Amino acid sequence: MTALCRSVAIKGYDAVSRLVQGAEMVEIRLEESGLTIDETRQLFGTHKNMLATCRPVGLSQAEQTAYLQAAIEGGAAWVDVEVEADDDYRRNIIDIARKHNCKVIVSYHNYDETPQFLELQQIADLAHSMGADVVKLACMCHSKTDVMNLLNLYNADYQILAIGMGRVGALTRIAAITMGAPFTFVATADGGATAPGQIDEAIMLKMKQLLTENK
Repeated sequence: MTALCRSVAIKGYDAVSRLVQGAEMVEIRLEESGLTIDETRQLFGTHKNMLATCRPVGLSQAEQTAYLQAAIEGGAAWVDVEVEADDDYRRNIIDIARKHNCKVIVSYHNYDETPQFLELQQIADLAHSMGADVVKLACMCHSKTDVMNLLNLYNADYQILAIGMGRVGALTRIAAITMGAPFTFVATADGGATAPGQIDEAIMLKMKQLLTENK
C-alpha cells in the first residue's frame, strides 16, 4: 500500500525528531537539517521507514556521502540519489545501500517544466538502468498534458513515483495512491511543504482512506 511520506526540511535534532514520530514514512532532507553525522546516524534508528535525501546545495560530494552513509548505517529504509549525479558518487552510495539492505531511489527533478513523454520515458529508463529500486521523476506541471505524461509513466515494468509539482500537478500526488507508487510526499502543519504542490498530510490521509477503503 502506498505510504504517505512526510518530507522534513527543518533544522535541529529535536525539531526533526518531533516530525518523525507517528509518520507512516518520513523523508529527511539532510542538507537542510543542520544535523551532525552522529545525530544523523542516531535519528535514522528511530523509525523503520525513513528516506535519506541530501541534495547538492552548499555541500561537497564528500559531505553528502558522509550524511547518506550515516543515515544508511543508522537504519534508513531508502536513499535518494539524483540521476544527474557524478557516476562514482552515485555508485558509491548505491554500494553502501546494498550492503545495508537499503532501497535506492534514483531521481530526476525539473523545476521549470515537464518534458514530453518520450523524454520522460528515456530518463526513467536511464535511472532504472543505474540500479534504482524506484525511479522518481518530479516535474513542474503547467497543463493537463503534463499531468498525463507523468501518469503514463506508471505503465513501465519497474516501480515508478511520478510527481507533478505546482498547483496543476497536485493531482499526481493523489493519483500515486492508486497507480502503484510505493509512497507519495505530503506536507505537515509543523514542517510545511518542501516542494510546490505538496498537499497537507491530513487531507491526503482522507484521500487515501477514500481511495483504498473499497479495495
